[in-house]
Amino acid sequence: AVCAGKVRGNRTAANAWVVDATLDGNTICDDSISVNDDAWILGNILARQAAVDGKIKGNLEIPLNFSIGPASSVIGNISADELEIKRGAFINGQIIMYSPSRDVLDRFDHFEGGQS
Repeated sequence: AVCAGKVRGNRTAANAWVVDATLDGNTICDDSISVNDDAWILGNILARQAAVDGKIKGNLEIPLNFSIGPASSVIGNISADELEIKRGAFINGQIIMYSPSRDVLDRFDHFEGGQS
């Protein structure tokens, strides 16, 4: 689905391309969402993959890979498995990564336990 212009209400699609649009409402995509640099979104986004270069105020849950471009502004929490943030992007929120390396977790557990 291609979103352009002003759109109010929640949206569900397999894939979404948000181009020069102002969206007010939540967006759920079965696969991916792409947001260009002229887009403004007020609402939460749930998609398997995302490439964002626009302005978003809302929480984003992206179970696979998420790329935030240099023209992006994200105000909200981000949950992702893989996250790429380009220089120039603005983020104000908490970032939660789904799958840290088991080795990293084991090392911190070992460190916090006071063992050497």
